[in-house]
Amino acid sequence: MEIGPFEEVTFRIRVSAPSDANNGDRVPVVVKASPFATDQAWPEEFTAELSLVMVVDISSIIDLLVNEVTHPRGSTWIVLGVAVLLVFAGFQSRLSRQRVAAQMALLDALSNEMQAEPSIEVESTPTIETPDEDAFDDDIELV
Repeated sequence: MEIGPFEEVTFRIRVSAPSDANNGDRVPVVVKASPFATDQAWPEEFTAELSLVMVVDISSIIDLLVNEVTHPRGSTWIVLGVAVLLVFAGFQSRLSRQRVAAQMALLDALSNEMQAEPSIEVESTPTIETPDEDAFDDDIELV
């Protein structure tokens, strides 16, 4: 990029990059340089423009996390979905363990109760007394 000689040394440089770029992405960046003078306006032919392709590198972990939350990729959505499923499965596992522990305690209590009282009471059936047959014979007379 070359700009012809000027009396002023001061330049205005504008860098335009996309705001939704994530770490590791290749993005186009436009650099524009124009003379900076407050007393006169320079025509457009004195403005130099250069387009570059740059790789975004975010070194701060906090900035990287903020960038991923504000501009999520497909892989970020997948990781978020798996994390939600793992949290849900963890809660279900804990509830299931509590239910199983309660059922085992109930079974142990019933088992201990059955072992403490091994005698089983059997109800005896009442016997029906049959009257003597001789008593009936005395009442009947044959003619």
